[in-house]
Amino acid sequence: MKVKILQNRMIYSSAENFIINFDNNKRALLIGENTAGSTGQPAWIKLKTGGMFMVTAKRVEYPNGKIHHNIGIKPDVFIQEKLEDKINNVDSVLNFALS
Repeated sequence: MKVKILQNRMIYSSAENFIINFDNNKRALLIGENTAGSTGQPAWIKLKTGGMFMVTAKRVEYPNGKIHHNIGIKPDVFIQEKLEDKINNVDSVLNFALS
């Protein structure tokens, strides 16, 4: 059974791994925006200034070698969330999925 997955730029790491499984098997219609493109497992590096620097330390790919790191997983149907929708309490991505 094909499912609909709603996604946006706030989708990271293991949530992206979940989407990859459905996308790779063509079992989902991806709706929304590109995901964040983060593969998780952050490596924290302490800086001499006292700050911290974070970089993802793991590379995750689709089974066919396709990468999403720093790109994100592209939706099948691109719908960008708009400020006016947020103000008016409208979820255009959800509305599309339910139509």
